[in-house]
Amino acid sequence: NNISPMMFRAVCGNLIPYFELKFDNFNEENEPILEIIKGPKNKFIDQEIRIFLANNGFYNVKIKSSKSSYR
Repeated sequence: NNISPMMFRAVCGNLIPYFELKFDNFNEENEPILEIIKGPKNKFIDQEIRIFLANNGFYNVKIKSSKSSYR
C-alpha cells in the first residue's frame, strides 16, 4: 500500500488531516506527478517549486498557473 493511515498536523490552531504517499516505484515512463496547477493566489515562483520537486526526485513536472479565479 502506497498510502499511509490518516495523519494530522496543526496549522494556525486547526488540525489538518493528510496522508503520506510513497513514490518509490517509478521511472521516467511511469512518473506519479505529471503536472502541478498553481491556484490563482499561489505565491510560489516556479523555480521554488522545481527545486522542491528535484529534491524529491521529480524532474519532468509541468507547472502551470490556473486561469480560473476562486469566484
